[in-house]
Amino acid sequence: MKAPKEIRHKLGARGENIAVKYLKRHNYIIITRNWKIKAGELDIVAFKDDKLFFVEVKTRTWRPDIDQFRHLSLRQAKRNRMAGKCYWRFLEETPESAHFDLIEIITSKFGFVLDLKHTQDYQLPIYPLLAEKQQEQEKTAAQLVTGLSAALIFQCPGCGEPHTGKANTFCSVCEQKIHWMNDDFFCLECGTPLESPFAECQECKGKVPWSGAASLMYYKGLGANLVKGFKFNDKTFLGRVLAERAIKLLRDHEFKTDAIAAIPMPWLRQFRRGYNQADIFARELAKRLNVPVIYPFAPTFFRKKQSRMNMKERAKSRLRSFPLKKSVNLEGLNILLVDDIFTTGATLKSAGNALKKAGAENLQIFTCAYTPRYRKKK
Repeated sequence: MKAPKEIRHKLGARGENIAVKYLKRHNYIIITRNWKIKAGELDIVAFKDDKLFFVEVKTRTWRPDIDQFRHLSLRQAKRNRMAGKCYWRFLEETPESAHFDLIEIITSKFGFVLDLKHTQDYQLPIYPLLAEKQQEQEKTAAQLVTGLSAALIFQCPGCGEPHTGKANTFCSVCEQKIHWMNDDFFCLECGTPLESPFAECQECKGKVPWSGAASLMYYKGLGANLVKGFKFNDKTFLGRVLAERAIKLLRDHEFKTDAIAAIPMPWLRQFRRGYNQADIFARELAKRLNVPVIYPFAPTFFRKKQSRMNMKERAKSRLRSFPLKKSVNLEGLNILLVDDIFTTGATLKSAGNALKKAGAENLQIFTCAYTPRYRKKK
């Protein structure tokens, strides 16, 4: 029978403190603790002799009827390795290698340490050469796909007609019908012209939680039909198509972020629809930017649809809160918050304020479309 969740959390925290003291005694430098992403969690990240160590800590109370050192399950080991690979990608200067260690601590029911076992390299380390080989393989695969796409005929996501361009792109006719925001950069909140997307608006500084915001296209014409199909008609493939277009805009302006978060959908509405379009768009962007997708918001049951509100009701809805999970810690992170449509910004402001309270250092907004009729006149 498992102990209550609070007791297990206290036992785990006590074990991590013991493990940190043990590592410091053995000349390890502690970089961070409890580094979390969706793929997994790293209890302790340490450094020693130009090597990086991802340390998993398992703390158990002594019992005479079971084997005390039971190690990790295969699922836990895979999650640790995924988290370690993601952390490796964040490093500007890669160390000599990264190793996965396991520290198992056995305590008495009074909290005294009875035994401590340090298992080094309980799974294969990560080496820079292997990462370089993987990047070369990905480049070769991308070149092969590019060569094949030149000889294939693809279906346009906008009109459905065949065209000989690249995959996940629009035909020349639809490209002209969609009102892209390629060179029309302005503050989405007040309409002040800006030099580039994600540039900070001086007039809105301090009034909104984000430092920069941008959209991919205007919500009108064919662009509105695409977003409606993506949002209501189960055309989830449009998330990949729009992400391919968005990544060009982001790379042209050397955009960088640590993690991506999506505006959550009440689980009852998501159950009925079958998916969250903002989450799909966020995951497609994360694949192309090589950053993790985080889920800091606690699930909610029901919320009135924004599409059924007028401007006054949307402004009042800004007061509603987006509750965060208890374990969320975003200190020092640059977060990109993603949604499908920027209308009045009420939803994004409420969610952005919650992320800033959780410690996010810098917050930026990106949406698939922008509704021009709500743009404020100067």
